[in-house]
Formats: sequence, C-alpha cells, structure tokens
Amino acid sequence: MESTTESIAEETRQTTTWTDLGGIVYIADALTGEVLSCDKPKFAVDSAGAAEWVMQQLFDTECELAAAIERERALVENVRRLKSRIESRKAALLWRFEPELKNYAASVLANSRERSIVTPFGSFGYQTSREKREIVDEDAAIAFAEANAPEAVKVVKKVLVSKLPPGAEGVKVVPPEDKFFVRSGVKTNGGGE
Repeated sequence: MESTTESIAEETRQTTTWTDLGGIVYIADALTGEVLSCDKPKFAVDSAGAAEWVMQQLFDTECELAAAIERERALVENVRRLKSRIESRKAALLWRFEPELKNYAASVLANSRERSIVTPFGSFGYQTSREKREIVDEDAAIAFAEANAPEAVKVVKKVLVSKLPPGAEGVKVVPPEDKFFVRSGVKTNGGGE
C-alpha cells in the first residue's frame, strides 16, 4: 500500500522550474525544494564562439597526437640504434669465434653420428642444405621454359590507367567531388595533418 500512496503522492506533487545562468533547467519539489531533475542543454555549433571551441578541441587533440607520434618516432629510433649495436656485437663475436667453433665441432663430431653440439645457450654444428636451382641467364631460362615447360612461365599484365585514352573500355570515370575537411594546422609525421 505504501508504494501506491507514494506513487499517487508523486503524481500530485507540485513542482517549480528555474534556469540558471549556464542554461541548465532545474525541476524541484515546491514543498521540500528537492531537485527532481535537471536538463543540461546539449552543445550545438550555433555561433562563432561554439565553432571556435570545437576547433580548439580538435587543435589540442591533434597537438597531443603529433606529440605521441614524435615520441613513437624517437622510441623507434632509439630501439633501432640499440638493435644495431647488438647486431654489431653479434657479428664481432661470430667473426672472432665462428672459425674456432667450426674447428671444435669438426673434431668432436668427426667420429659421431651427431651433426651438432647442443649447449644451454644454443647449438652449433653442420647442416646439409637441400639442392636448389638458381637462374643464371634469365633469357635462356625463359626460352627453355616456353619451349619445354610452359607452366613454369608466369606472365604478368598490368594496365597503366594514366596512359589510356578517354572513353577506354573497362574504365570508369570518377568525377571530381567536393569533400569536407577540417584542419588545425598541426603537422604530423603520421601521414595526416
């Protein structure tokens, strides 16, 4: 029964409405002053000031993006340099020790069926590669393939659209169109503005 009474009381409640300086509309209980609801007007670009505010938000966001892209570029460059130093150290170690590892493996594996030596940090030894074919004279290889193995010849055809005359078959003309843009003037290296 209480819920019904409350429901009836809420339906008959007297309210008062007022708007503050920010445009927020308040609805309050006339007896208690309790704010029942408030409606904040939705932002709309309806003035030069509002448009400028939106552009400032875009500008600030693009500045943040440009800073993030620059930070990423710097981090990638630092990691690239670090990798280069590590690769140089690896090359120096191989230059210095690979001949000795090869001689050691040859002596240890000479009378063994094993082909490699395994350590907790990796392995070294001998590995037989598979036979492979390399083309040394492309024209001779193409002539032979055309005569004896046509399935081995791959022909690639491509159309250069810029060289076609207007009205060519199979080509659609896309007319120019006006596209809307928003630019803040902030340059980024990420391909955008």
